[in-house]
This record gives sequence, C-alpha cells and structure tokens, in this order.
Amino acid sequence: GKSNLMDAISFVLGVRTRHLRSDRLQELVHRHEQEAVSDVSGKRCSVELVYLDESGDRPREKTFRRVIQPAAEARFQIDGEPVSQEVYLSSLEEINVLSKARNFLVFQGDVEAAAQRQGKELTNFLEQVSGSIALRAEYEKLAADKAQREDVARDLYTRKRNALSEKKRMSQQKEEAERYRNM
Repeated sequence: GKSNLMDAISFVLGVRTRHLRSDRLQELVHRHEQEAVSDVSGKRCSVELVYLDESGDRPREKTFRRVIQPAAEARFQIDGEPVSQEVYLSSLEEINVLSKARNFLVFQGDVEAAAQRQGKELTNFLEQVSGSIALRAEYEKLAADKAQREDVARDLYTRKRNALSEKKRMSQQKEEAERYRNM
C-alpha cells in the first residue's frame, strides 16, 4: 500500500526508475500474484497528478501525467499534451519540485540513514536534498576565481604599501639632503 503510493508519486514527479523499488518500468505495472513480469508486457499504466496553482488572479490547474507504454518506455504529458522529459522536469522545477534532488518525499529509512551520516557524506546528502549539488561546479569555479582575485588584490596591496614606504624613505632622504645642502 504505502510503498506503492510512494512509488506512484515519485514516478509522476519524474524520479528515475532506478531510484524506485524496481529497476525496470514493467515491474511497476500492477499484475496479479500469478502473473509474471513478462505477462504485463502488453499493459500500460499511468499516474496523473493535478497541481492547483493559486498564486495568480485565478486558480489554475496543471496536470502532470507519466505513462508506461506496452513497449516498456515512459511518456510524459502536461495538460494532456505529450512533452519531452526535459520539458516535463523543467515544468516541475517551476513549481519547486526538484526531481533530481528527490527532496519532496521522505522515504522509509531516509531519516535514520541521514542521522547516521557524518562529515562529507552528510554534506553531500544535504546538498542533494537542497538541490545545491547542481550548482557545485559553478560554485567551485567562482570560489577559485575569488581566491585568485584575492591573491591579486593582496599582491597589489603589498606593492602599494612597499611603494608608499619607498616614497616615504625617499622623501626623508631628500629632506636630509636639503638640510645638508642648506648647512
């Protein structure tokens, strides 16, 4: 019951099959106990989710539907229109459902598994759940760029400080030379 519901919700929200209880789409199709997985190869199934957006002037429904075809391939639909997986996932992201982060459902055992994590493993888990892991490469590039610019700024500051010190020393030497000349 509960696991089937979790799989159905995850499936319609774009979670990859390998993250569900089954690696193959056909294994997600309902079958009777006596039926083998191969017996359901001609069947199709779908999960539909209706999202109600009340943020605008008028409430608007958006229907997400994911279908398993008899040929064991998944199809995606939004408001009854076929769309690519990219468009489907992008539309989900627009309503803050990050399928890659899988941060919209808490699966059985996730809480205990999260509590057991420490150090980098915990950091990676939190980055995945928050969705920030997708920005890691950009962050690292920007952090390296920042460090390089800080090095350049530090070098320029040191050169400026040395130049001012040299200017002060030269000014003192000039004053001393003028005092000797005026003697």
